[in-house]
Amino acid sequence: GGRTIFESGAIIDYLIRRHAGGRLQPDPASPAYDDYQMWMHYAEGSAMLPLMLNLYVSRLGDDGEPLSDEELRDQLLLLVVAGHETTAKAMTWTLYLLARAPDVQDAVRAEVARVVGAGAFEARHMGDLALTTRVLKESMRLYPPAPFMTRVAAADTEIAGKPIPAGTLVNMPIYAIHRLPAFWDDPEGFDPDRWVDGRADVAKKAGAYLPFGMGQRRCVGEPLGMLEARLVLATLLRKVRLQLMPGQSLEHEVSVTLRPRGGLWMTASPFVTRMPSETRRTLPSR
Repeated sequence: GGRTIFESGAIIDYLIRRHAGGRLQPDPASPAYDDYQMWMHYAEGSAMLPLMLNLYVSRLGDDGEPLSDEELRDQLLLLVVAGHETTAKAMTWTLYLLARAPDVQDAVRAEVARVVGAGAFEARHMGDLALTTRVLKESMRLYPPAPFMTRVAAADTEIAGKPIPAGTLVNMPIYAIHRLPAFWDDPEGFDPDRWVDGRADVAKKAGAYLPFGMGQRRCVGEPLGMLEARLVLATLLRKVRLQLMPGQSLEHEVSVTLRPRGGLWMTASPFVTRMPSETRRTLPSR
């Protein structure tokens, strides 16, 4: 929401001034100035945003000219807000699907126990969480966090025989594309196995899987987003068992991202980690 955007912007403004020699000053007359002061304390301990500032240390725009403080702030704010929003929605839908498929949830939990054990997560573990990755891919197929994407035609062209003049705004309905029977076997079903037995290959080659877009403007945050999602999902499932609250009527709504209207209500029961041999489960093929 707007409050979250302000909070993120306040942190970034502060860090630009402190770490990048910026000149942005807070407005004491702002009704949210107290929030700003509170978040300054948070920014003191932030490790992520100074790292992001280092990535922009050259402060050069597309035209080769230095970015202004405001432009630098807008670039960083986009990374923070857009990245958190889409990852949060991906996790929401993934937890929803796993709650409806407890066998798959148990299989992911068993994989985490086998790969990581009871110790801390390390970077080397992420590549071995194969089922966890497939579950996330399948979740983003059924419920892409960004359910549509728009592009402006740079030149006159045509799509399926229909002329598209230059300057036309073209909408790509990712949600619908991800459920086309022409590309997806059992398109409405939650089936992580499709990502290991080759059934998803045809769709991917045809450009029918677009949770991060494709081409030159493919989302630059894809590697970070997938890493973050695997870590969050594995951490949650190692500690709790998730179930849907009864009586919910799930409806979708789109507000930039795809979200459940009214939120998603679940119960989380503590889960005691067992040895991998005690938690081994067989994932059904369908």
